[in-house]
Amino acid sequence: MKLLPYLPKVYMSYVEQHPEVLQSQDQPTQFVEPTAPSPVFDNLFDRTPRGLDIDEINEIIDAYAEGIRRVQEAGFDGVQLHAAHGYLLSSFISPHTNKRDDQYGGSTENRTRIIAEIYERARKKVGENFPVIIKFNTMDLLPDGIEIVEATKVGKNLSKIGFDAIETSGGMWEAVTQGQEQMGWTPVIIPESRTEIRSKDQEAYFLPGAKALKDEIKTPIILVGGLKSFDKIEEILESGNADFISLSRPLIRQPDLPNLWLSDSGKNTAECISCNACLPIGAEATRCRAKKE
Repeated sequence: MKLLPYLPKVYMSYVEQHPEVLQSQDQPTQFVEPTAPSPVFDNLFDRTPRGLDIDEINEIIDAYAEGIRRVQEAGFDGVQLHAAHGYLLSSFISPHTNKRDDQYGGSTENRTRIIAEIYERARKKVGENFPVIIKFNTMDLLPDGIEIVEATKVGKNLSKIGFDAIETSGGMWEAVTQGQEQMGWTPVIIPESRTEIRSKDQEAYFLPGAKALKDEIKTPIILVGGLKSFDKIEEILESGNADFISLSRPLIRQPDLPNLWLSDSGKNTAECISCNACLPIGAEATRCRAKKE
């Protein structure tokens, strides 16, 4: 399995100690033909997806818009489009994976067209007051992918489309096939969640992208990426380089962390050790496996 060399050490250690988590389930795995904007070879999964045709793209746009309507109907406060990390919408935005020569490829505007059309159709279903935000890469971590200059153009376009907030992230999964020298840190799954964060200066690794957007647009910016120290978070917010921050792994280990900080009863730095062992394994749910039970 080509993924194995890039899985986190703590994750693999847990699998070795609990091999039963990978045993087959009652229901057989359903495999779906991989599709993408263009048939570009994926070095991590060792395969080339089929390029989508216009009719399929139109069906996808309708499906996203209807999904946003269902989120509203279910009673949620808002919805976020995931256009980061090499997933479908991210692969449309990135010149690394989008080689199309029609209205959905080429220029920045064309590569974000699918997102604009999703937003427009969704707004007709949910009205103007339901928050719709988006997350996208300010850096793909690949030589021919999105970098900050292009990300700023994308961000301006997303702001013009009308999103209520933009979350800045980075990394496509394929990026981990590069060496540590190219990446600048240990390349493991998942590249948007770096491991071995041991000091405050290693936190907020997507801050340059957030700052670049804050300098150019008025849409609120949400920063994610390795944040786990309260004073570091305060420093970023007070600097004006982001309007909000987003946490994931620290909340998997300490779901009550914001309340601890709010009540001034928690430590300055979260307990999370940034090991990525919380990734799903087999039928097991996402949870912190580094914390001693």
